Amino acid sequence: MSRGYTFQYRGSAPVASGQNGPTAGARFKPLFRMGYNHTFYDSDHGRCPDLQASPSPDCQSLLASFGMVFKAQATGFSVYFDEDRTADLVNSLKRRGMTGYGSDAGYWTRLTFVLQVANASFVDITDLPITTNPNERNLYANNSQAHAAVQGRSSGGDGAVARFCQGRYLAASDLFPVVGSEVTLTVPADAIQVDVTDISGAVVLSQSMPPSPSPAPQVVVLDLGTLPLGRYGITVVSDGGGSTPDTATSLVVYTNGTPSPLCLLDVFLTQPQPGMDGVYPVPSLWDNTPITADDVGAIDYILPFDARATQWRYYIVSQARGSHLTDLAIAGHGATFTRQPAPILLPSGSPAVLFTSDDPIKLRRIPPQRFRLTGQRQAPNGADQDIRVDCLPAAPPNPVWPGDTPQGGVSEMYVYV
Repeated sequence: MSRGYTFQYRGSAPVASGQNGPTAGARFKPLFRMGYNHTFYDSDHGRCPDLQASPSPDCQSLLASFGMVFKAQATGFSVYFDEDRTADLVNSLKRRGMTGYGSDAGYWTRLTFVLQVANASFVDITDLPITTNPNERNLYANNSQAHAAVQGRSSGGDGAVARFCQGRYLAASDLFPVVGSEVTLTVPADAIQVDVTDISGAVVLSQSMPPSPSPAPQVVVLDLGTLPLGRYGITVVSDGGGSTPDTATSLVVYTNGTPSPLCLLDVFLTQPQPGMDGVYPVPSLWDNTPITADDVGAIDYILPFDARATQWRYYIVSQARGSHLTDLAIAGHGATFTRQPAPILLPSGSPAVLFTSDDPIKLRRIPPQRFRLTGQRQAPNGADQDIRVDCLPAAPPNPVWPGDTPQGGVSEMYVYV
């Protein structure tokens, strides 16, 4: 990882001792950088301008207490820390490991960020279910899932980076149901308790229920309003009539914002548990090795998305009334197309010759494919006219229509010749 650079904070007046926030004259270096990467933007080295991050309310409080600085950038964001407060940061993390959420499990102090979409076509161009709705499901990732990438780019520069996800890209498996501060559940009649656990597994909210005299399901309302935004497990404990209670757990993302966020990220400041995988800004506290400012930060993460692959459909329509298209063919590098045997009647009443790509094609901001259309048009009087379109239009970012699979889709192009 590159060590990055430092900058000096110059306030308009000295900050009082013990007051939260950056101190005038403080020297900052990157704690970490998060770069948004999307293969749709391959022509821009993957740099994606479609997301906007903001710290959650609890994250804002933590940043202030640590004297850190959050900076949003065009294709990512960065968090900076005061080099002179490194010892305070490490000691604070150790104390929080003994007194904070999940204190019985390790060092779970984390910075939480919500990401909103600045491009209405983001879901269309991204390899996610086409029905993805931020009001219903959100992506979730944290740096315990982060793993090294061979080469990449981040918002801070080029070089080795860590992918901030459990796979190569964020995917459908990273989507979780969204809940607000009030959660209404329908639970079985024999349910005796509902527990809410945070990312560490610690129970942060529990609600017991008296035995129900009715066999009808019960309704339970949970108030998450005092909890930080994050991913939680909701476990329903039922009597079940056996020697041990039955349990059923659902993972949800508690988030809010206007417009509705699409993604929630947790950045654990240090390794939560011994031997836990991931990439962390502060070295592990489990071996009690002294930590200096040189050991902390300068982590480059990328939040990677893959472009959606769609079936391309070309509808070829003759502009000459009464004419007939013959011997049409589409050729080019990057895909092959099959012509449907019978014309398709469009809503306008015009017949169209339909070509479909044999395999899905990745969407790109600047598509590398170049397809050529050739053929003939036969006029009503029998005269033939050659047709040649050297560069057919590529699939646009939207609309993308549902296809045979949730991950795919259909891109339609109408070509009038």
